[in-house]
Amino acid sequence: MATILLANAIAAANPFWGAVISMAAGFVDQRLFGPKAPNATGSRMSDLSIQCSTYGVAINKVYGTTRIAGNVIWG
Repeated sequence: MATILLANAIAAANPFWGAVISMAAGFVDQRLFGPKAPNATGSRMSDLSIQCSTYGVAINKVYGTTRIAGNVIWG
């Protein structure tokens, strides 16, 4: 919001002062409206397991319903 209000001052200033005004306006925006993105929760890339073909890996026995990444037995 402060960046929008100070857009004319940023456009009229020379490059150095334009950068200073932009940084100050960004600081004001952050202090008034908080961080731009909330903390994300949920699945992560480290939780990802993919199907592969590896020699000597045990075959999974699954009872009930669950998701597992399989091992290609004959490829």
